[in-house]
Amino acid sequence: MTVDAQTVLDWIWNERAVLPHPTSTLEVVDALLTNAEIDTAASLLDRAWGAQPTHQGLREARDKLLDHLSITEHSILFRYVPAGHFRQGSEEGDRDERPRRRVELDAFWIAETPLTWVQAADLGRLEPPPSLRHARDPGDEDNSREPLIDFMLQRVISLYSVDDTVEPELPEGIDPATLSLAQRRMIARSSLAAYDSLPAVGMNFDVALTIARARSNELIDYNLPTEAQWERAARGGLVDCRYPWGDAEPTPRLADYDSFERFSLRSVREFAPNGYGLFAMSGSCFEWCLDVYDAHAYRSGPARNPIVTTKEGEQRVVRGGSWADCPATLTVSFRGSITSNPYFLSPTVGLRPVRRVRR
Repeated sequence: MTVDAQTVLDWIWNERAVLPHPTSTLEVVDALLTNAEIDTAASLLDRAWGAQPTHQGLREARDKLLDHLSITEHSILFRYVPAGHFRQGSEEGDRDERPRRRVELDAFWIAETPLTWVQAADLGRLEPPPSLRHARDPGDEDNSREPLIDFMLQRVISLYSVDDTVEPELPEGIDPATLSLAQRRMIARSSLAAYDSLPAVGMNFDVALTIARARSNELIDYNLPTEAQWERAARGGLVDCRYPWGDAEPTPRLADYDSFERFSLRSVREFAPNGYGLFAMSGSCFEWCLDVYDAHAYRSGPARNPIVTTKEGEQRVVRGGSWADCPATLTVSFRGSITSNPYFLSPTVGLRPVRRVRR
């Protein structure tokens, strides 16, 4: 099947355009790939699958192409999100999620998971665990601060763990009588395996931004996601669903959440990925976005590649909910905000960087 380029663009960008039968769509995709128009093919498949997510042929072709477009750099697998449009927000959510609006985005890549400690160290050019230190401004010679990992583990354990029955195994040669319960727990959880399976948390906005941008160059830009990029990625290509997996209510099988009274942060790969192959877009940890928080952001602003950069106050957007939060925070439209004060640290906030090719 052959069609003109404008018709293909209408199928991708025009919500009112009538999409062809899936068999015809796959024929057009084959033609686009033959002509090396891989990005257009990905956008068309994404749009067609979103309209018919149960069609096996569309799903298989889309998954195969998106896998092909994924890129591994700096120990991070970046998943490809095609250019396209979606409806941001929810009319059933909180006031700052309204009005629901159409947003158009260029293609981008986003990390498959929130960064683990090992990945954060690699991307941020920091010392590897267990010596990962606070990201510092150039010229800061203060090396006296505790390693970031050890500091945050101690903070998390002392503030959030109430389970006094845990008796972790200690490394050989350490006398448990010399350690507090919090110290013993910290040692038990400070294994290299945990560093590379649990998300890095406790980074304020400036530290997260420094880590996300550390590897940018004249060709590739690494950054925190805009709020619109995050939500499109979280939706996974599904149309108007409440969660990354669809509309089913959250359960412990689907996400890590509602564990405030017991510290039980779980590996992000325990949960099924969404339609873009992304793990733990809901639960696990809140993720910093680039936008300044504005409760009225959806009422105005650009419809293409939107971002809020100027507003009074110190609040930055966080998305996704966390291990300590209630189910209401897990919807793909829920908007959180946290101070960007450099002294603020929270064991519920991490980061998931995006990647794009500079034009």
